[in-house]
Amino acid sequence: MPPVDILAADQVQLSLEIAQSKHGAITLPIIGRAATKGSTRMVPHARTGKLITIADNDAALARWTEDVQWVAKANRVPLRRKPAGIGIRVWFLFERPASVSVAERPFMTVTPDVDKMLRAALDALTGIAYEDDSQVVDVHAVKRYSARTETILQLWEEQP
Repeated sequence: MPPVDILAADQVQLSLEIAQSKHGAITLPIIGRAATKGSTRMVPHARTGKLITIADNDAALARWTEDVQWVAKANRVPLRRKPAGIGIRVWFLFERPASVSVAERPFMTVTPDVDKMLRAALDALTGIAYEDDSQVVDVHAVKRYSARTETILQLWEEQP
């Protein structure tokens, strides 16, 4: 387990980043491990030989999507319609395993991949915070070790 002072410093840094958010941003904490949304691939059907699409998704995706949507609705996140542009900042936070020291792995350079977690988060907010994730025009995503496992989402409407 990393020294307490390193975890405390990480939490202070995270608090500062959240405090420096855009004016009017809504912050949504989602407790628990973020799910991933994988890629799709085409494979031949075993019997017919026709190409079929296979989705490579995390088994926990449906549950995590529900959690994100519930938190957004509970916080009365307004649905922003097109042509509004949306900014989003996401912190994917994970507890450091006791078997991994800070010196051994200072950054979370293991799965899950930040882009697949981001895809799951953006899709979860479609129809809740915005009509379509094509409205997201500004993204910042961070994956790091923290004192607890959670995802923090910040949303705002971009100004022209």
